Amino acid sequence: MIDRGQINEAENRILENMDYSRKEDIEALLRFYEYLSRKEDSFLEAHDYSMEEVLDGLKQIADRTGFGSISSLFITNP
Repeated sequence: MIDRGQINEAENRILENMDYSRKEDIEALLRFYEYLSRKEDSFLEAHDYSMEEVLDGLKQIADRTGFGSISSLFITNP
């Protein structure tokens, strides 16, 4: 879906079924944002998304899994 430009739809689908107590769900969400982070800014912008949203998604994962306090070590705003 990401490569077809359906980023927001893909994100909504993942978050709809997200269970933060399941390691597999967290891993899938991390992989989603990691894949997005490798996309060009122009691709993201063309599909109504941004690198800031990628970073925000990663920060939310860190917060919900109890690692929010250390997220600033690996997530910096551009």
